[in-house]
Amino acid sequence: MKHMTTLVSAFAAGSLLAATPVITEDSVTMTQDASTRTVTITYTLEDAPAIVTLDIQTNGVSIGCRHFQNLGGDVNMKVQPDTHTITWQPDVDWGCGPQRMTVKDVKAVVKAWACDA
Repeated sequence: MKHMTTLVSAFAAGSLLAATPVITEDSVTMTQDASTRTVTITYTLEDAPAIVTLDIQTNGVSIGCRHFQNLGGDVNMKVQPDTHTITWQPDVDWGCGPQRMTVKDVKAVVKAWACDA
């Protein structure tokens, strides 16, 4: 019985120490190519694999997922810790959006979700 209690305690401690995936806001960058208008978003995932999602916001409010459905790169899937890239063509998805975007216009919000959440 003592052996079983020790085993259960060790498992519980290991579960508590499991790494939580993190994307720091400082690691998220967004640029737009002047000629193609393709937006490139980079982020760094740290500590553990995760399901990564993206939201595009203007004035702190989502533009709605229908305006950023055609994404490329490491998003809406499981990714490993490292620096990753997402591409988006707002001219295709967000026709009424700004022709040239700046950080004041829109913000990329990248989130990491634990694979067991």
